[in-house]
Amino acid sequence: MEYVLDVGLCFMEALAITFALDSRFPRRFRSNVSQFLLVICFSLCMSVSMILVFAKSLTGFKIMSGTIIYFFFVMLLYKEKPAAVLLTVVIYMGVLYAIDYIVAVAVMGFFRYSYPMLVELQSVYFLSAFSAKTLLVVLAALWGRWERRKKLGAGYLPFSSWFLLFFIAMFSIFIMVLMVNQAIKRNELSMWVLVLCLGLWACDVAVVFLWNRLEKEGEIAVENKLLRQEIQSNLEKASALEQAYRRQRQQTHDFNNHMKAVQGLLTMGKVEEALQYVRQWTKEEAPGQMAIESGNPLVDTVLTQKYLQAKEKGVHMMVLLEEVVTLPASNAEFITVLTNLLDNAVRAAAECAQEKEVRVKLKHLADGGCLLSVRNTSNPVVIEQGNIQTTKQDAHEHGFGIANVKRVVEKYGGTCSLSQKDGWVQFTVLFPASHKIS
Repeated sequence: MEYVLDVGLCFMEALAITFALDSRFPRRFRSNVSQFLLVICFSLCMSVSMILVFAKSLTGFKIMSGTIIYFFFVMLLYKEKPAAVLLTVVIYMGVLYAIDYIVAVAVMGFFRYSYPMLVELQSVYFLSAFSAKTLLVVLAALWGRWERRKKLGAGYLPFSSWFLLFFIAMFSIFIMVLMVNQAIKRNELSMWVLVLCLGLWACDVAVVFLWNRLEKEGEIAVENKLLRQEIQSNLEKASALEQAYRRQRQQTHDFNNHMKAVQGLLTMGKVEEALQYVRQWTKEEAPGQMAIESGNPLVDTVLTQKYLQAKEKGVHMMVLLEEVVTLPASNAEFITVLTNLLDNAVRAAAECAQEKEVRVKLKHLADGGCLLSVRNTSNPVVIEQGNIQTTKQDAHEHGFGIANVKRVVEKYGGTCSLSQKDGWVQFTVLFPASHKIS
């Protein structure tokens, strides 16, 4: 039975480190089943090695050996540089032993035992160990959730709901301690008490898995919805391009007819009539159309479309750009960045109580990089971790536009920043020259 408990403790330690690193390092195995089986195999190997090899070793040697073993375990599961993995494992081992020590001191204080008495009484010792590992798993899950929230800028479950997991774990630990304490006082400490404690621990682990599953399924549902919106947006862009092409063909056809008419008037020597015809023709041209010429038809079309949409909402848009025949990313990804930033800016400016204005700047830098800046008037907002915190009830469905922008920028080695000053919100994207493509 003691060996089974040791395997359970190793399993919880391995599970905790995967919860903490899943949102930080890229996985080698996409399948959750493969990941889980590897955790189980590692737990068996770790527990056997600790029992047979390191059982009588000094504590310092145990810590060093455990660090090396966990280093290779993390390298097996994740694609990351060895230096980053080693640093992470060292920090993890420090946290692991710190929690073990704190919980052991708390249990000794509650039962009023010395450390030799704690070790001698196996049931209380394993109660302390499982309490520490339960707390470790919960804290690792919360840490992983926090890292995922920073990366995505939003989450399906409110962060406050994740703290319920912490309180559930602490409450179950408190119940286990009381149960063992009462059993010791009545001299009724038996295997059934231990089984009940293991049952409470299993419930804690099940709650962690359930919370993670709900979070991931919710994120998948939101991402699918956003993907449908992105597809709809791409269809609208394609439609706008088609309309622009047809409009250009029509204007070219009309221009040829006008030129033939002017040519006929001049041939007949009617210069004054020709001039009057030209004045009438140019006067009838639609005023207020924004002439955008960046050298890239796709960028021109998108900017023109967003300009007209902003105008319909009463937002004045100013565009300052240079020739951008060569984009710093693929056409689709750069347009994803541009449209998300413009949509957010126009929406915020339209809701502004005072002036409604958006300013767009796109230029090449002296070092060959590319700068995209979108600045808009806005009501006061809260900026945390590079994201604007929304106050809407369906907050989990917002913030993914900025996340998509950051994903593209990071892919091409760029940087982005979000700031607020004097009633203006500005999002700046900088692409380096080394990642420019045709």
